[in-house]
This record gives sequence, C-alpha cells and structure tokens, in this order.
Amino acid sequence: DGFAWAGAWMCKVLSLFSALYSKVGCMIAAAQGEVVEIAGRSLSVGAKLAEGGFALVYIAHDRNLSGKVYALKKICCHDSEQLSNALAEAELLQRLPPHPNIITFVGKLRRTVKEKAGGQVEEVLILSAFYPAGGLQEASDEAHAGGVGWSE
Repeated sequence: DGFAWAGAWMCKVLSLFSALYSKVGCMIAAAQGEVVEIAGRSLSVGAKLAEGGFALVYIAHDRNLSGKVYALKKICCHDSEQLSNALAEAELLQRLPPHPNIITFVGKLRRTVKEKAGGQVEEVLILSAFYPAGGLQEASDEAHAGGVGWSE
C-alpha cells in the first residue's frame, strides 16, 4: 500500500543522510548575505539554522516581491562519493510525492566554490520549504528535555 512505499522511501532517505553526515567537515566561507539563483528564484541567504557534519542549513529569502522564505541546505563535497551521495539526496527529494510529513522540495544547484583554505570543492544546494516550527531533532530534544518519550 501507499504507507509501505513511503516507509521504504524514508528508509532510503535516512540511509543517504547517514552516509552524508559521516564524512569530513566543510570549510566554506560564511554564506550570509550571498545571493544564489535556484529553480528560477533569486534568493538572499540569511542566518544559519542548523549545522551537520558537512552540511549547513540557512534561511533563504526570495528577492522578488513575494519575499517568501525557504530553507537552503548547502552540502560540501570533498570527493566523488560525497558528491554522488549529495546529488542522490537531492534527486530522491525531488522524486518524492507531496506529503504533509515530508519536506517540500523546491530546487537544487550544483556548483564549485572556494574553501577558506584556498582550495576548491563541489557544493550541492537543496532548496526546500521552510518550517518555522523546526525539525525532527528539535522536537525530539524538547520532548526528551520534558521527560516525554516517543514510542515506535
């Protein structure tokens, strides 16, 4: 049924996330104030929302009159395996059907950027809907701090 299919997709997503975050950290200069073009949108990168192993998530403001707010995930790729995993994550999110419990994919961009150390690295940017209530980790942390456990 539909739930089994969605569960299989989510297992694949979690597997990709695990592979992505087990790699080395990223040394890309701060992005706040940067302007990027993704999926036909001109975006101004704002404050950092979250940081992982080599991915950073920023708030991004659409520069057109709508002023819509998005989440922009920047994944730093130091080798071909990391690049392949980042592109696979973006492609998987792009293929997922709309569902209230899955982030809404908006667009992706692959580019080469300079690191603080002077070298170059591939970067994959994933643009998605912004959820002001936060993510699953924040909800889990708050529940645990309040003594609330989650059942399987």
